[in-house]
Order: sequence, then C-alpha cells, then structure tokens
Amino acid sequence: AAWRAVVEACVPALVEAWEPIMGVKAGKLAYRNMTSRWGSCQPATGRICINVRLALYPPECLEYVVVHELCHLLERGHGSRFKALMDAFMPDWRDRRAKLREGLGSAAPVGAQAWRAPSAERHPEGRGSRPCAARITRRLGMRGSISIRPRAPYESRRSCPAFVRARSRCPSARGRRAA
Repeated sequence: AAWRAVVEACVPALVEAWEPIMGVKAGKLAYRNMTSRWGSCQPATGRICINVRLALYPPECLEYVVVHELCHLLERGHGSRFKALMDAFMPDWRDRRAKLREGLGSAAPVGAQAWRAPSAERHPEGRGSRPCAARITRRLGMRGSISIRPRAPYESRRSCPAFVRARSRCPSARGRRAA
C-alpha cells in the first residue's frame, strides 16, 4: 500500500509535465503490482498502467517508464521509430532502463531478467537453447503432454529420449505407446 501511495503521488505530475512536451494526451492512469512488466499502455484508449514496485527505484526510473508508456501513444511497437522518439525525448533512456534491469532482487518483475534453463536441463546432447519439454513437465509436476516443442535433432517431442522416459513413468501414459 505504501508503494502505491508513492507512485500515485508522483505519476500524475510526471504525466502532466511530459504530455505537452510529447504532444500526447494520456487517458486513465492505473497502478498495479505487476510481476512481469514495469508498465503498459493501451494506445486505443490512452490508458497507462504503472507498476507500483517502481517506488523502490530512483525517481529517474519512474520517469523513464512514464515517458516510455507515453511514447507508445505515438508508436505502438518497440521498433526503430519508437527508439528514435525515445532518443529525442529522453536521450539518457538507455541508462535509466539499465538501472531497472539491474533490479533490486525480489522487487524486480520476473521479466526484467532473462531466464534461461540451466545447462543440465537443456535438450540432450546440448542441442538447441530451449529446455526439453519432458524436463519442464517433470519440474512443474505436470502430467501428459505440454505445448513446448523440443528443437532438432528430434522430429517431435515423442521421439525425444527424455520425453519418452518421462512419459513411461507417468501414470496417465500406462497402456499407451510412448514413442
């Protein structure tokens, strides 16, 4: 609740200051405790949602997120035009984004750090960078098939040795051919 109060006190002033500079008009402002992003923008309605965890970061990080979301009112994606707009409005935005990506441990959203499976959980024989579907299934305690497909050299997940072994131990796979 304290985080929300800090962010709710700061964001409207930042939006009012940046709207005339950028030539945009934000719609409704919302505040949420999000787990995977710092902010979001709906260009059609102008609604901007800000993560309340930004209260834990320096004020320039909050300002960066506000300008980033306001920029989405001019350009939807994150392409070269978006980056050019960010460079024009806030030349040091990359440094501010780097501060957010450094994180504060558990306060940072999950998506702020790139997740990669440990090397032992990657596909057998070290092929591909995606984790093996069978090992994800076992780690999450799931039964049956899942939608993550292993990459080459296996044509399908059913031909992946790790997946076949996992399916053979699965109670729901009894009586079926695993491969």
